[in-house]
Amino acid sequence: MQNAVENGVCRICGSIAEAGQPVPYALPYGTVLHGCYLLGAVLGAGGFGITYIALRLPEGRRVAIKEYFPVEAAFRETGDTVVVSSAGGAEAFRRGREQFLKEAQTIYGLRGYPGIVSVEKLFEENNTAYFCMEFLDGQDLKHRVAQAGGRLSAAEAMQTFSPVLDALDYIHKREVIHRDVSPDNIFLCRNGGVKLIDFGAAYARSRDDLSKIQLIVKQGYAPVEQYYQDGNVGPWSDLYALASTMYFCLTGTVPQNALQRAQKDELMPPTRLGAAIPASVEAAILKGMSVERGGRFSSAAEMKLRLLASAGETRAISGETAPAKSLLLLLRQGTDQIKGAFQRKTSAERSASRAVNPQAQMGIFCASGVYVGNTFPLTDEPLLLGRDSSRCGVVFPPDASGVSRVHCEIRANAAARCIVVRDVGSRYGTQIVEGTLLREGQEQMLPVGAGFLIGKEYFTVVLVEHGQS
Repeated sequence: MQNAVENGVCRICGSIAEAGQPVPYALPYGTVLHGCYLLGAVLGAGGFGITYIALRLPEGRRVAIKEYFPVEAAFRETGDTVVVSSAGGAEAFRRGREQFLKEAQTIYGLRGYPGIVSVEKLFEENNTAYFCMEFLDGQDLKHRVAQAGGRLSAAEAMQTFSPVLDALDYIHKREVIHRDVSPDNIFLCRNGGVKLIDFGAAYARSRDDLSKIQLIVKQGYAPVEQYYQDGNVGPWSDLYALASTMYFCLTGTVPQNALQRAQKDELMPPTRLGAAIPASVEAAILKGMSVERGGRFSSAAEMKLRLLASAGETRAISGETAPAKSLLLLLRQGTDQIKGAFQRKTSAERSASRAVNPQAQMGIFCASGVYVGNTFPLTDEPLLLGRDSSRCGVVFPPDASGVSRVHCEIRANAAARCIVVRDVGSRYGTQIVEGTLLREGQEQMLPVGAGFLIGKEYFTVVLVEHGQS
C-alpha cells in the first residue's frame, strides 16, 4: 500500500481523507491494484460497484477505476479480498461478475468515439473484477441543472443533447442499448465535451426476478418495458429515457412514472411548466416520451433530424431562416442571442407579401456550422463541398466532424426551381432532412425550403435575389 494521503488530504483528488473512505466497504486510500493503479477517494458507489479516482503509475496520470462489488451478495474480509456473503449468493455473484466484465468489454468496444467514456483496461483481482476508465473532469447533467437554478435554457439544453443523440445513434448501430440514460449518466466535461457514461444497466439481462431489475430502473426516465424482465427493450427505450431527460432539464420536473402513465397519463406538456421552446420541439419531446414504443422515434438519427427539422419554417426568398423557429440556431447561440432571435423579425417575413422574382437564383443557406449565416448562389455547374481546398468550392476545416475531403456536389436546376444534391463518395454519407442518407453516386432533387446535412453542417435550399450574397 502506498501513501495516497498527505496531511489528511487525498493527493490524487484533493478531498479530505482523514476519516477514511466515505463508503465503509470501499478499498482504503493507497491501495495498489494490478501493480500500477494507486487508489484515491471514492467517486461514487451503487448497488453493483464502486468507482475510485486513481493514479496510473509511474506516469501519475489520473484515471477512474470501477470495482465489481454487489452489496447484496458480497462483503470485504481482511485485506482487499471480496467474498460472497453466502453459498446461496455465490452463483449470483459469479453471474454478476461476468456481466460486469461484459459491460467493460462493451464500452471497450466503443472506444475512440468522443461522446462515450473510454475504457482502457480490464482485469480480475481480489476475487472480483475491475476496469480502468478515462477520468472525466466536470459534472453530470443533474448537478448542472441544479447549478443553473433548476432548469436549463433552450440553448444550453440543445447544445447538450445534440451530441448525446449522436452517441446513442453510434451505439445503437452497434447493437448496444444503454438502458439507463438519465441526467446522472450524461457528463459535461470542463473542456466542453459531453459524454454518455455508466453502461452498468446491462445487469438487467442477468437478473431473474423483478425486484432485482427494479434496482436499475430510474423512476421518471425508464420506459414501461424496462419494468419487466421480458420487456421488449431496444433503441426506442433509450430514446424514451433521453426525451424524459430533456423534459426534466427544460422544466425542472421529473416526468411522471411510465407505469403510472400507462394506467392514467397525466404528463404535463413542457410549455405548461414554463419551458420556453417552440411547439414543434415540444411535439418532438412528447413523441419520444410516448408510453407505447410504436409511438416513439425509431432511431436517434430520426429524433435528431426531427428536432433539426423543427427549426423549420424556412423562408426562401431572402435566404434567411426564421430564427424564432430555429433549433439549429439554438445549437450555436447563447441565451441573450436566443431572446433576440425570438423577437427579431426576419427579412423573409418583411418581404413575405412581395412577389417572387422569376430571375432569382437557386442557392443554399448555411443555418448551422462553419459558414452559419452565409448564402451560396448556385449555377448548373456542380459546387463541391468538403475539406480539400484544391478541389472544393466550399472548404471546411480539417477537423470538421463528419465531413469528408470531397463530400458532395450541389448544382441548380433552375427550370425545376430546385437543386440537385449528389454524394461523391463521402465516408459518412449526405443526410437529407426528413429523408434518406445518400451514399456514393446517389443524388436527390430538393425544392426550396428543404435541407440537408454533411456532418454537423446544415444547409437549406433558398432563392437568392440579385445583389444578395
